[in-house]
Amino acid sequence: MKIVREAPAEVVRFAAELQALYDGARLPGRQMLIRAADEQGITLNEKTLSDWFRGRSVPRSERAIKFLIEYLQPIAERRAQRPQRLWPWWRELLQAARAANRPQEAGRPRSQVLDRPVRPAGAALWPLVRDREAVEMGVHPAAFLPPSTSPLTLWMHGRREPQVPPTYVTREHDDALLGTLRAAVQRESGAVLVVGRSCTGKSRSAWEAVSRELGDWFLVDLRDRRQVQRLSDGDDPTGDCVLWLDNLDLTDNPPQLAEIALAALHQRGAVGRRVVVVTMWHQPETESPRQLRELARRAGAVVHVSEDWTGAELDEAARLAAADRVLAAALQQTGFSPSQILAGAKWALGLWRNAHERQTSAVLTAAIDLARLGIGVPGGAPLVRDLLKSCSACYLTRPPSIDDWFEPALRKATTPLEDAVWALAPPLPRATGYRLFDPLLDYARLQRHYEPLPAGVWTALAEADFGREEFSRLAQEARDRLLFPQASAFAQRAKQAESRLSMPPRRPPRVLPPPPRTPPSPPTPTLKVGLISPSRNRADALLEADDLEGLLHHAINSNDTYVRRRLAMLYERRGDRRALRELATFSRRGARHWAAMLAREEDPAELLRAVVCGDGFALRALRDWPVTGLDDTQRETILRFGLTPEGRPIRSVGRPQSS
Repeated sequence: MKIVREAPAEVVRFAAELQALYDGARLPGRQMLIRAADEQGITLNEKTLSDWFRGRSVPRSERAIKFLIEYLQPIAERRAQRPQRLWPWWRELLQAARAANRPQEAGRPRSQVLDRPVRPAGAALWPLVRDREAVEMGVHPAAFLPPSTSPLTLWMHGRREPQVPPTYVTREHDDALLGTLRAAVQRESGAVLVVGRSCTGKSRSAWEAVSRELGDWFLVDLRDRRQVQRLSDGDDPTGDCVLWLDNLDLTDNPPQLAEIALAALHQRGAVGRRVVVVTMWHQPETESPRQLRELARRAGAVVHVSEDWTGAELDEAARLAAADRVLAAALQQTGFSPSQILAGAKWALGLWRNAHERQTSAVLTAAIDLARLGIGVPGGAPLVRDLLKSCSACYLTRPPSIDDWFEPALRKATTPLEDAVWALAPPLPRATGYRLFDPLLDYARLQRHYEPLPAGVWTALAEADFGREEFSRLAQEARDRLLFPQASAFAQRAKQAESRLSMPPRRPPRVLPPPPRTPPSPPTPTLKVGLISPSRNRADALLEADDLEGLLHHAINSNDTYVRRRLAMLYERRGDRRALRELATFSRRGARHWAAMLAREEDPAELLRAVVCGDGFALRALRDWPVTGLDDTQRETILRFGLTPEGRPIRSVGRPQSS
């Protein structure tokens, strides 16, 4: 496609990069993009896309272009080996194109990137409220939660967390907030003060109200030093203006920013109405700086946002969750409000992944792997400090720099994140165990699904202070993994230990079921006559046509196990190990086809590794299916003597066997 060369150089470059990305994805047509965008509530059409790709126009909606890039990049990476670029790179390219194109465009002013050098006073209009997205203004994006949207969505988008907040749930304080905002507008000069702890939803509520009522007003973001400098240089917006001061008490110089906001309020009249919107953790008190107290006085009634959601709010959230799986996933979690869950999960995941906090990461990884065995979760044994310390050392690849490393690492793991959530919650009063933050545990279970537990963890478990029932359960867990020495050690401890339960133990849920004793045949990608539903008929047709992108897109949007089964068949047919392995972490059908693929490979090492990770289908394959690379003698040796925790056979064939 020919790009319009008379456009500014920045516009030409943006269009060329976007066209190259689209070409790399090799889609059969633009209708796939248009349909996918429509399902996300984004309107695209052939003319709009053509104008963007040719440089005839520059996208106005940042949400639309972000969707387009996040949809195309993973496909282009797989098909054309085109390396992915991070969103900030694309946003800078987009904003440069917008800036270069602005003098040629009529209509209202558009948004500007916050960190771009400011034009001289009077050279550019200020952005409008409606040109900004909520995340840009300080609203936390929704963190990934495994049950949300379907894990396929995150997988296809390169494991990036969603950059949009979930559906807004009307809160009880919204009426008071709207009333305060409207009163300030009526006075032509006023302030709105919203107070609440971290992750209570105060920024989201304030932005929803401002967007709803004042979308056509100019916007000054006082968190941005460059915009503050524009005000200081006398470049005030000419017209009605909102001054945004999110989390004022966390800024570098709250009194100075409050003074600037107060000065802007005095400018009402000739230049237009002025409203300052402020969010803070705590309401200014007597000892607070004068500027903050004056700003609170100008606001009048303070709007308080509670961290606890009322029954009516939760009911409204449940109604909206029918069409928003991210919100639905947040409602499934316990112990925190939905807003704390959605924002705090990102911090907990960040702490676990932080390479600079490797001791803390080791503590969290140990807790995660123990939870995979039912320890530290409801229905299982409590996760006590001594066991956590013994296991954490097994996850350090090199010795720590100090001897007493565990206490600082544990303190870091159990410190509240932004005063909202804990990655690892310390024991409650009259309790003995630590508890992982549920979203962190759910996500990490998928990440570590095919990671064997270190040998040192099994040793520490055998030396732990458990009851008879817990040791018996661990013995069965070890037998299901062919870890016979560990199973024997647990069984011996079970005989010596006392019962600590007044009722039969409850087995914690397993990701995969225990293998049946009946010898089934390996799965084969056969098609059935699709008379079940239009959605499933479509999945059959896409499988028959070998349409991977269409079937993947269908699986994401339907979140149907039948469709995922067809997707697993297609991955197995194509021999795509990486994709099928990812699917197997959360799909039983995916796990079945993953085991079947491993059984056909010449090197059975990966199959044995899956067995020691607790994959029931891998164990079934080893027991009952033909396994390439293992003859009957080798198979019988493994099934008789078992595996090491790393997944290697304990006895090699040819060694004298005792009867």
